[in-house]
Amino acid sequence: MALEANKQHRNIGPTWGYRAVIFWSKILPLPIAKIVMMVSAFITMILLPKQSRYSKEYLNQVNIKPVIWSHVWRHYYSFIKYLVARFRSTGDSSTKLHWITEKGNLVEKHLLKGTPLLLGTFHVGHSDLMGFNIKIPHRKINMVRLKMENSAELQNIIETSVDSVSIIWVNDRNDLIIKLKDALLNQETIAMQCDRIEHSSKVESFQFLGEKREFPFTIYHLSIIFSRPVAFCIGIPIGDKSVKVLTTNLYYPDAETRTENLLAGKKHFQSVLSLLENILKENPYLWYNFIPLNPVSKDK
Repeated sequence: MALEANKQHRNIGPTWGYRAVIFWSKILPLPIAKIVMMVSAFITMILLPKQSRYSKEYLNQVNIKPVIWSHVWRHYYSFIKYLVARFRSTGDSSTKLHWITEKGNLVEKHLLKGTPLLLGTFHVGHSDLMGFNIKIPHRKINMVRLKMENSAELQNIIETSVDSVSIIWVNDRNDLIIKLKDALLNQETIAMQCDRIEHSSKVESFQFLGEKREFPFTIYHLSIIFSRPVAFCIGIPIGDKSVKVLTTNLYYPDAETRTENLLAGKKHFQSVLSLLENILKENPYLWYNFIPLNPVSKDK
C-alpha cells in the first residue's frame, strides 16, 4: 500500500466540473437535473479523451462489441449519477441496504453482532456509498481510502458519518500501518477496495475479463496475520435511495499452515472475481475505473 506521502491525488476532470454538476443537481428538479447530468457526461467524454479511451477498452473486454461512443457516454453518465447520489446522501440516513441471499444475511448478522471482519469491495456501483450506510452497534467501520484533493463532497459525507465511520488514509504509509494495526488489535471492522494495484504492497494474479490479471491481495495477508474472516460486498443501485448488496461466502484463515491459508485465499478471491465479472457483464456501466484495466500477468 505504499504511497508517496507528499503526492497529491485528484479525481478525473476539473474540480469545477464536479462542483457544477452537484450544484445544479441540488437546486433543480430531478427531471431537469438528469438532463444536466446527461450533458455533463457528454462534455466529460469530450474533454477527457484518455479516460474515454480506457472506458472504451474496458467495455470491449466486458463484451460490448462493437463499442461506440454512446456506450462510453453511458459509462460516464452512470458515474455522474453515482457522484450525485453520493452527494445527496450527505446527512441523509435514508439509503436502504438490501442484503441479498443467505450469504449476505450471514455477513449482516456478523456485523450486527460486532464480529470484526475484513470487508473487501471494488470501485463498482454504489459499493462506496454502501460503506457509509453499514451500521455496527457501538462500533465504527474503518474505511481505507485514498485522499483526493478535489473531493469535497466526500469530505462532507465523512463529517456527517463520524459516529459510524472512521477513515484510514493510505496517502501516508507510516500512518496507514499504525492505524491499520490499531484497528485490527481493537477488534474493529475494516473495509478495503481491492481492484487498483497502485496502492497495494501484495499483488497476485487472477483470471478476470479474459486474461490473467494482477490484483491487490493485501486483505488476505491481514486476515491470516490477525485471524480475521474476509467477505466481499458489492453495492448495486436500486433507484435513488436503495442499494442491493451482493456478498460472497466468508473466508476463514483456519488452515494449519500459512501456505495453505494463502492458497485458500487465492481460491476465495478467484470466486469473488468470477462473481464480479458476472455482475459487470449484466451491468457494464457500473465499473468506475477510468484507468487502464489491471495489468496482464507476466507469468501466465
